[in-house]
Amino acid sequence: MTIRAAMIAVFLWAAGAQGSALVAQGGGHAPVPSWHLVGGLSATRADPAASATDSLLELVRAELVLGRGWRAHELMDVLGDLEAQRVDVLELRAAAYSQAGAAAEAGRLLAAAAARAERARQGVLWARAGVAYEAASELELARNAYRQAAALLSTVRGWIALRQARMEDNPVRAFEQLKSAPPAARPLVARVRADLYLRYADTTQAIMALESAGRPIDAAAIAQSQGDTPRARALLYRALRDADTGISRSAARIVMEGFPPAGSSELTRLAGVVRNYDLGSAVELIRRAVVAGDSSAGVLRLLGDLESALGRPSAALAAYERARQSGGGEGTLAEYRRARLLIAIGRAPQGYAALEAFAREHPGASQAPIAAYLVAERAMRVMPQDAANALLRWVATSWPRHTYGSRSRIQLAALALRHGDHAAALDWYRQEIGVGGEQRFAARFFTAQTRQALGDTAGARAHWARLAVEDSLGYYGTAAREAAGLAGLNVTTQPPPPLRPWLAEALQKLDVLRDAGLDEEVRTLVTHLMDTVTEPEAALQLAEGLSGRGWIVEGIRVGWRVAGQRSLHDARVLRVIYPYPWPVRTLIEREAIEHGVDPYLLAAVVRQESAFREAVTSRAGARGLMQLMPSTAVQVARQLGVEWDKEWLAVADANLHLGAAHLAALLRRYESVVSALAAYNAGGTPVARWIRLPEASDPYRFIELIPYAETRGYVQSVVLNHSIYRALYPPAGEAVIDEP
Repeated sequence: MTIRAAMIAVFLWAAGAQGSALVAQGGGHAPVPSWHLVGGLSATRADPAASATDSLLELVRAELVLGRGWRAHELMDVLGDLEAQRVDVLELRAAAYSQAGAAAEAGRLLAAAAARAERARQGVLWARAGVAYEAASELELARNAYRQAAALLSTVRGWIALRQARMEDNPVRAFEQLKSAPPAARPLVARVRADLYLRYADTTQAIMALESAGRPIDAAAIAQSQGDTPRARALLYRALRDADTGISRSAARIVMEGFPPAGSSELTRLAGVVRNYDLGSAVELIRRAVVAGDSSAGVLRLLGDLESALGRPSAALAAYERARQSGGGEGTLAEYRRARLLIAIGRAPQGYAALEAFAREHPGASQAPIAAYLVAERAMRVMPQDAANALLRWVATSWPRHTYGSRSRIQLAALALRHGDHAAALDWYRQEIGVGGEQRFAARFFTAQTRQALGDTAGARAHWARLAVEDSLGYYGTAAREAAGLAGLNVTTQPPPPLRPWLAEALQKLDVLRDAGLDEEVRTLVTHLMDTVTEPEAALQLAEGLSGRGWIVEGIRVGWRVAGQRSLHDARVLRVIYPYPWPVRTLIEREAIEHGVDPYLLAAVVRQESAFREAVTSRAGARGLMQLMPSTAVQVARQLGVEWDKEWLAVADANLHLGAAHLAALLRRYESVVSALAAYNAGGTPVARWIRLPEASDPYRFIELIPYAETRGYVQSVVLNHSIYRALYPPAGEAVIDEP
């Protein structure tokens, strides 16, 4: 063995790499199992004698996925000159330099790779070199790289022209380049045009172009620099209404510094934006609006909300009272907010009395049933059962079709069952079904269960069978099939028609642009396709194409356009519109086998937690596919005895490994799957309380008893997900449905 081969073997052994790290998945590949590869979690070790260079490169790719470019450089230094001339090695070195912020060196390596690559690959590599040079402000090199790419990539030449225009030092040639851009690139053309006008000091045209390109902040800055303060001011106040919160917040900060609002309308408009990041300033703005003469109920109610959020209840109560006296819809809302605030600050008797008075005085207000239910809910804790029941009946009969009317009927039925009054329970369930209430499916399910308990097996089965049809794609329909032992969900599997030729061409362009690293252009083309493709079958094909390329949310938006025109039991519709994709199936199945978890259950949890978005972070700080809190990840990693870094939560196989281990531990700890799922969402402490309730032995009753609405909905959704994944993705060897 040569010294170089020996060094490779040492590196491979130290990392525990496998030569076959890429996992086949459908028509492409699953994400590289980077963490397993680098951390040595797999049971086997690479054979240094077998394709050592390729195994080392696989390890380099894994290190790059983990964000450790320096480690990738160390590994690649072992390769020597021969491998350094390979196109794939040059690309990896470029990726490592790019990750380290050395864009110019990355561009040089990509250009070298392009010069050595086969013609089919050259255009993409030249485009990526251009992107790297552009990032390094090497404009002449970028211009040459884009020129080479445009000559080779005829299908996206018009898109590359946008980049060429940005690099041009001649304004005539730059604007000429823009003429060849495709219609789908119009938003980008506007931005490039604005930048060109700025570069060539045509401020009047620049302001107009920036406005049309959706950059009002930049347009205002130019107007101000030219002494046109009125126009700058108008642009900034218009930007306060922008749907893009980044634009509206930037405008608010500039306005606060140098364009003070005049009059109550500007004050309230500015306060509406500022409240999202500076409550104190927002309160001062609203107070100034009141002083300026705006004592409308809406402004006073907003003042009360802001004072309350700042922890100043006395000031908030005073504002709410003034708003209430002003009357109107905002005054009514202020009355409701005042009652809720009284409860929040410890004046519960006064607050609940105010809520009841509000509900009785304003039964048509949207908050009335909420107020009444809160009063009834408190009565169940502090009043005799008959009094509490009377209040629940008030809600159920006064607002029969409202969410809280439904909730009250289901609550009354549950209380009746607890006291052995099956007839009363069945009556409340019948009323819920009769009015078509929000919880009619729950009512039908528990009607069947109650009849089963009374010995009416035929009646119970009839209700469950009907529910399985009425709510076939819902939680209660799923529960009915399970409870009655009915056949699983049935989906149709008709083969799709051939892909529309023009759509196939558009998706091909999308693939080329993405491979070329032209991210802005990719986003623009995706948006254009979403906005323009409307014919039902084409829209479904586009949705499938986007979802298959990782744009799951975008695929859902397009797919829902045709949801009403196709059967929701169509496998294609289910996968894309609801959606039920399985983009990392191989990784999930591997972790499920390793930890002894049902792979369909693991997929169901991942869908509910993250919708398969690897880098998503929740407001609470949970991260990755299985939405693990960093503290939980550290604890599970310690128990497994594996290396860990918090940044790896965004790496698919790392997150899945710890998440599956955590779920497996919960499944071992609790007697039922639903209890384990509740603990995964809410933690073990509340679940320990819930499982002690007498009804908790029945998994369906247990779910209904979960007091946290989020957790209750979470468990129901995972149960439903599990059923649909089993229907859509049969195990290997049962190829009923072709996988996407």
